[in-house]
Amino acid sequence: WYHRNNNDQLVFDKCITQQNLSEIRKELWNPQKNLTFGGSMRGSNMSFAGTVEGKYRYTKFKGWKFKSTAPNNQHQIDISLHIDQAETVAGWKKQLAKMSSGKTDRLATWQKNLDWWKSYWDRSHIVINSGESEGDIGWQIGRNYQLFRYMLGCNAYGKYPTKFNGSLFTYDNREGSTPDYRRWGGGSFTAQNQRLVYWPMLKSGDFDMMHSQFNYYLRMLKNAELRTKTYWNHPGASFAEQIENFGLPIASTYYHVPRNLKFTPRTDKQSTRKLKNEKGETIEVTDKGYLTNPWTGDQYDTILEFCLMILDVEKYTGQDISRYMPLIESSVTFFDEHYRYWGNKLNARPLDKNGKLILYPSTACETYKMAINPTPLIAGLQTILTRILELPKGYISKEKQAYYRTFLNTVPPIPFREMRGHKVIAPAAHFEKIMNYEIPQLYAVYPFDLFGLGKPGLEIAINTWKYGVENANQKNHTSWHQDGIFCARLGLLAEAQRITIKKLNDSGRRFPAFWGPGHDWTPDHNWGGSGMIGLQEMLLQTTNGKDIRILPTWPKEWTVDFKLHAPYKTVIEAKAKNGKTFDVKVSPSSRADDIVKAEFSKCKPTRPPCTIK
Repeated sequence: WYHRNNNDQLVFDKCITQQNLSEIRKELWNPQKNLTFGGSMRGSNMSFAGTVEGKYRYTKFKGWKFKSTAPNNQHQIDISLHIDQAETVAGWKKQLAKMSSGKTDRLATWQKNLDWWKSYWDRSHIVINSGESEGDIGWQIGRNYQLFRYMLGCNAYGKYPTKFNGSLFTYDNREGSTPDYRRWGGGSFTAQNQRLVYWPMLKSGDFDMMHSQFNYYLRMLKNAELRTKTYWNHPGASFAEQIENFGLPIASTYYHVPRNLKFTPRTDKQSTRKLKNEKGETIEVTDKGYLTNPWTGDQYDTILEFCLMILDVEKYTGQDISRYMPLIESSVTFFDEHYRYWGNKLNARPLDKNGKLILYPSTACETYKMAINPTPLIAGLQTILTRILELPKGYISKEKQAYYRTFLNTVPPIPFREMRGHKVIAPAAHFEKIMNYEIPQLYAVYPFDLFGLGKPGLEIAINTWKYGVENANQKNHTSWHQDGIFCARLGLLAEAQRITIKKLNDSGRRFPAFWGPGHDWTPDHNWGGSGMIGLQEMLLQTTNGKDIRILPTWPKEWTVDFKLHAPYKTVIEAKAKNGKTFDVKVSPSSRADDIVKAEFSKCKPTRPPCTIK
């Protein structure tokens, strides 16, 4: 059996037409053309026994039956699957026949599988309250951490990354949907959700699994650069927040798609938007590249997190990341060029009076809209540019080093404000409205690591958590909310523990790690990913990759046995009871000198006190 895409009905072509990119159609990479997937099924001592039709819940199906040629104590059925952009169906069938020829050494293949899983579990672990059972919440959290990591391992090396809305997994759900239904399905990816699936793989040591996500963006790089050049006539890759697997924004974020699914080009009138200059004057501009979706419009900065992941893989392992440097450099260049473009267009000069970029029109995640100088973008640029300049020799030429230093000097500072009598990090220097429930002001804590234990401004960051949000519903444990990560990074023990319990306790379904739906789906992989990160950060943190903090935010009533990874090829193994560590192993041993205590002398943690010994 197989499905082959109809090349006259591709989403790829419909999006190009809708998004006014027809002039560069032939230059764009097309992963959908001739795409063919399917497989074959064969059995030893089996014969075809006809077809069967039926209905599974709400979905009609047709099946093919096998019958054994004689009674037997053992039956074997081989299923071979194949996907390829084959020029012809005949060519695809030939490839499949070769795969399913039966020449594979099954025992060797199975042993290879067993060896991989053994190696996988040897890389890292977190076991809490060993010897207890499901009735113990700490034990339950440790078990569920392992179960979710198992789910991530099931798509270790897929060509496409593990998707946040369940990846390979789903479950029988609501009436009227097919067995394979998922919210946020299809070929689209939402970057804010995707990142949380891959961040925990650093501390768990699963670096080899991260390349599926990195290569996903690398394949789309050319299309993202061509899109930028066509719309704004400047270099750099513009990766939208919600993106198709060929690098263009999903149709509904670019412009409304009517129910008749006619993807008509947007006119100049429909591309007109109102923006403000430095004087506060409203200016109407034609911008064929902007995204009209109110949630994700002007949101391009999440790519910086994936760039940081790549840089972190180099820092953790020493792996050569040269193949990804074009992606990192083009992604960063986009922001320099794009906001100089808008500076010239709105203010007749690229920088403000202080020689800084004006990061507008922009947004702080999906929450603080029509923002000027949003904190996630500022923190991301400061961190990425600094890390690029810190790379070992050979990655960046002297000319590029000079460019990145200049660029770094033009990035505006993190904005602050006062709320309830306390200085806090602001989500942006200015914003016009609030739409979602995120806390982007704390992205300067995680993932961009500008504030936290051992860093200046810790009390400001803690006050941001306590006083620095507009609405109570911005704090939440479900789905992509990363409150537990923030609290762990800030040393707020009580909150970190409380949120982690809500995050990683049993899902209430047959499989304990099928959390959801939250904002997304069940199983919700960014729910599990954010829970993993929070738990890891409670156990192990590093400052600038060097200073190592063991149990920086760990409750003394939980025993733990863990093995986690840190930068510079470092592995930390330790056990703890009553808040005290024992059997600590640091590899290489030279890194033991970098272990420091977590001190809270200059901050005011929330009750109960959380001094770490």
